[in-house]
Amino acid sequence: MYGIIHGSYTESFLEYTLALATASNDTVTSTKIQLEMEKVNFPLQKSTYRSILQECLQVGNGLASYQTLQMMQSKNIPISEWDIQVAISAICKNNRWDPGIGIWKLALDLIYNHGVYLIRDDVNWTTTAIRDDVNSTTTGIKIESYNAIITCMTKDGCWDDVWDILQKMEHRPAVGEENNHTRIHHPPPNLSTYHIILEGLFYSKDGPQSAQRILKSISSIYSPSLDTFDLALSIFLKRENNC
Repeated sequence: MYGIIHGSYTESFLEYTLALATASNDTVTSTKIQLEMEKVNFPLQKSTYRSILQECLQVGNGLASYQTLQMMQSKNIPISEWDIQVAISAICKNNRWDPGIGIWKLALDLIYNHGVYLIRDDVNWTTTAIRDDVNSTTTGIKIESYNAIITCMTKDGCWDDVWDILQKMEHRPAVGEENNHTRIHHPPPNLSTYHIILEGLFYSKDGPQSAQRILKSISSIYSPSLDTFDLALSIFLKRENNC
């Protein structure tokens, strides 16, 4: 696809071309480039894998981004929260183009199995309102990545998975549990999380009952917005119209 590898190339050129080939699933060119990199003593490094992840995001190649993280792990290259978030974005973009195949499960696997711990020292769970930017000073996977995965779940109608991850996110740690690194601490849901679920419930047969549950959760943490009520009202009106 990108021509025969020959001559002398800069490291940045080889890195970028490898990223394009990998994101395009062009294994032939990818193999040739890696051989050329070995020839010039330019091993694959963190910047190489990051270039691949970025290109995978551009084209929405979720599987390739997931496999790239696996390769990094096998070569003992540290994986950062940024790397995982880019891979999750690529997977969710892939899911929008190919709904129903459940590729979002790879994104969920990244959260559960890469041992990403969220230290929530800035979260006061005793308050009645949590800021939408509550995750701004924490470490770990950002709430935007969770929201993207939940969007995929609702689009595919996988409501058991939605309630499962939401329950984990709503879990309020006991005193002293915030710094317990023997378990994953998920970010608390923000108002956008609940709105995504309400949007999905419009198309669910259990919409009204589940919407009441969501409204109760929102009221215990946030001040519901006009969008909250509009989304909930549309669900209840749909039920009335179908009666």
